[in-house]
Amino acid sequence: MTISEQDPSAVGMAVAVLSDEERGTITAMPPGTERTGRLAVRAGLRLLLAACQGESPRHIVVSDGLCPRCGAAHDFTAGSEQPVYFSLVHDGDLVVYALAETAVGLGLAVLKQGGLPALQAARKSARLEANPRALGRGCCGSPRAGGAIRSVAYADMPAPYIVAVSNQESPPCTQGSIDEDLKRD
Repeated sequence: MTISEQDPSAVGMAVAVLSDEERGTITAMPPGTERTGRLAVRAGLRLLLAACQGESPRHIVVSDGLCPRCGAAHDFTAGSEQPVYFSLVHDGDLVVYALAETAVGLGLAVLKQGGLPALQAARKSARLEANPRALGRGCCGSPRAGGAIRSVAYADMPAPYIVAVSNQESPPCTQGSIDEDLKRD
């Protein structure tokens, strides 16, 4: 999605799909580009999740806080009965969303110059950003993120963007594993 292509008259509808907490956070921001962008990103996420889950956008439970084990941003879920894992990244006008059945992470890099070394560096940067986001809660312990198995692919994006998508291949860890890990620490 590109923010600039969104209809300005849809702002009222976008605010209406937010949760009360999100609406309070965004309306407390000073008017301007950052507020409009945050509103578009959040409303877009809720509308996408609603389309996938057949629920009202306002009533979808979104869990995207920091991990209680490591304090990192990973393992975001939405929905209550059959949770959907999601990730999002944005840069300027571009917003990219990913939805999956297991923990998913996105990484975004901007290719600033041509040539193979620059492309390889941008792909590596995007991959390194995506991988830690694709960990299930409780799988974030050492060594090397608890041995979670992930796969990485690159999405087709308009130049100059490189987007890596990392999925956890093994089932996500459960809340019980978080509790057990925290007891051992």
